[in-house]
Amino acid sequence: MENNNNNQIENQIENQIENQNQIENENQKENQIENQIEKEIENQNENENENENQKEIEIENQNQIEKKNLEKKVTKNLIKDYSNLLNENSFKDFSIFIENKSNPFEIKVHKSILSSRSPFFNEFLKGQNDINKISLNQFNKKEMESILSYIYHGNISFENQENLIQLLEISIYFKLNLLKEIIQKKISNSINYSNFFQFLFQNRNLKLGEIKIKCFELINQNFSQIQNNENLFNLTQRRNYQIYSI
Repeated sequence: MENNNNNQIENQIENQIENQNQIENENQKENQIENQIEKEIENQNENENENENQKEIEIENQNQIEKKNLEKKVTKNLIKDYSNLLNENSFKDFSIFIENKSNPFEIKVHKSILSSRSPFFNEFLKGQNDINKISLNQFNKKEMESILSYIYHGNISFENQENLIQLLEISIYFKLNLLKEIIQKKISNSINYSNFFQFLFQNRNLKLGEIKIKCFELINQNFSQIQNNENLFNLTQRRNYQIYSI
């Protein structure tokens, strides 16, 4: 009898343990399901946030594009307006005279634009309201028109490679540092075997390091050919200019 009771108790305990295990398994499954649901919700929220962020980025990019387009439009209109100012005679209060014997001429301009764009003119005109002209006989008409085009609307033509050094000299004279850098870079990129000596010789007074270095780099690369080039040798002899390897 006692054994039967013990067996019943053991069976009861085993049943309780089994039930407990089942409950724990069910709870575990429920927890897994809950975790899965939470992850899905979290992923969904992340996707929604990513979509929102992507939309914000797209809107920001679109705003930037519109801003740049507007800036381009404003710049284009400014260039057009300043070009009109240069080409028309309205409100001009200053004259540039080129008293060249072969081709004397006068260009009418605006003091305010010259003084705001060129440190040379700013220094020349500062505190001298009565001055209304200047003579610049060292330049020709085409060179002066090119520089004024840059002063008024920031554009300059480099169609003629032969006048780059002259334009560089003028940019230095009028203290147009940005234009000086642009032309110097243009010259450096234009230097080759056929023109390096011309640029090197023209640069002897300006003494601009970038041009000189580029020329001598080319000399180093082609020194034997240069030594054997009779035309170049004659040119150096005529100009009393020697080329040395560095």
